[in-house]
Amino acid sequence: IGEYIIRKIAQAKGTAEDSQFVNGTGTPFTGIMHPGNTFGKEVLIQGSAVEDLKYGHLIDAQYGIDQNYLAGARWLLHRTWMGAIRKIKDDNGNSIFTPGNGTEPSTIMDYPFTLVENAPTTAFSSGKPVMALGNFNNSIIGDIEDMYVSILDQATIDGTSLAQFDLVALRVITRVAFTPGMTDLYSAISWA
Repeated sequence: IGEYIIRKIAQAKGTAEDSQFVNGTGTPFTGIMHPGNTFGKEVLIQGSAVEDLKYGHLIDAQYGIDQNYLAGARWLLHRTWMGAIRKIKDDNGNSIFTPGNGTEPSTIMDYPFTLVENAPTTAFSSGKPVMALGNFNNSIIGDIEDMYVSILDQATIDGTSLAQFDLVALRVITRVAFTPGMTDLYSAISWA
């Protein structure tokens, strides 16, 4: 059962960190896709539906920043955008999505991508970036302290008294730091 608990702690930690690193509003971090960031190129989607994302938006994002910044770059997006992206064709009718084969990763217009469950979805939110392209090594993540684990048996959690029902809970505390770094080296596609 110990392995299961360790996996669940790691999953919860990763999910919380992804949410903050991508969407953080400044408390505690400002995320990569925060509308207040200054991007090297911001491409606006006119409209409010996922189908309003066009080939030209991706071209503008890819070629709107200095190509030297794209060494090691990748797309960062939520999985709900993939359905729309896989339907988009270039001007010659070819898919802009290239499936991976063997050792080659799947790509969107020659750049690999990372699907982040906590990235912005296809829901319309004016001014909100929905995907980014860049070398995210320019964003910095660091552990501030080790992980602390406490065993609780006297607390009340979500209205349930641990002592009353002979329950035990684990409290895990970890501290990390994050900065989106030089977002002017990234392109973002945002809702207008």
